[in-house]
Amino acid sequence: MKKYVNGQYIEVTAEEIAQAQAELREYEIREMIRPRTIDEGMMELNRAILAEKLADTEDKTLAIACMAFFEPWTPGKYAVGDIRTDPETGYPRECMT
Repeated sequence: MKKYVNGQYIEVTAEEIAQAQAELREYEIREMIRPRTIDEGMMELNRAILAEKLADTEDKTLAIACMAFFEPWTPGKYAVGDIRTDPETGYPRECMT
C-alpha cells in the first residue's frame, strides 16, 4: 500500500497500517458504546442507507419520499452530499459545495 506525501507516493509501513487499524477499532468501539436509544440508532442507520443510495443517482425522488428521516438544516459545516430538510418547507436539500 502507498500513500501520497509531498508530491510523491511512498510505501506505508506495517507499523503505520497496524496503528491505523488500532485507531479504527478504538473509534468503532467508542461509537458503539455511545449511549443512544434504539430509535436514534435506527434513524442513523436509515439516514446512512439513504445517503448511500442517493449518492449514486441524480433522481432525488427517494429523498423526497423519505424526508422524515433527515434532520432539519441548522447553521453549521456540512460535507458535500449531506442531506438536511429545509426548515420552512420540510423538503430535503443536499449540500453541493
